[in-house]
Amino acid sequence: MFYVFNPEGVKLHGPMETITPQRKIEKIPVDVSHGLSTHTKKDNYLKSLNKNSVLAGRKAYDKVNYQKSSGKGTLFAHHIMSQPVKTLKPEVTILEAWHIFQKETIHHMPVVSSENKIIGIVSDRDLLKHIKIINDEIQYVTDTIVSDEMTTEVITSHPMTNIKHIAMVLCERKIGAMPIVDEKGMPIGIVSRTDILKAIINHPMLTIRV
Repeated sequence: MFYVFNPEGVKLHGPMETITPQRKIEKIPVDVSHGLSTHTKKDNYLKSLNKNSVLAGRKAYDKVNYQKSSGKGTLFAHHIMSQPVKTLKPEVTILEAWHIFQKETIHHMPVVSSENKIIGIVSDRDLLKHIKIINDEIQYVTDTIVSDEMTTEVITSHPMTNIKHIAMVLCERKIGAMPIVDEKGMPIGIVSRTDILKAIINHPMLTIRV
């Protein structure tokens, strides 16, 4: 289950398909070689269809069979998320936020309200739009605050979400991290692309299935 938060609350919730754009399937014309008889062309075309159908059926069977397995090789968000999650308040200055990022050695932080509800997310790359650094020293920084730079629509997920689904959403939506929330919508962790890569390295089964 995925949730999209904004400053007004939950904007959208549902399975992965409601979060990621649906891909259009285009019909590909069959390229039949010249010089073949009509019957030969038809036979070759039918053989190709049968072969493709068998391969597609096998892949679908393997996918369903894996999902129905005992869970071997399957990891969920709570297995790999970083916790407790570090958060920021919207009124924090860009400079203050930068120092927190450097101290915690992290790249993404959810922004929360006074009620600890997610209202945005910000990355170190977002902050660098307002900071000039030369030789590891800050030469210039704007007086911007976090709420001026944060992304206000935040895709989050549940701790029991399969990390394969999280990885797919991260790739489809081109985002670097996803906060994990409890049943009350409170942030309890965060999963980044780095966390997923580490999981693949540490769990060889995932290199095949994810």
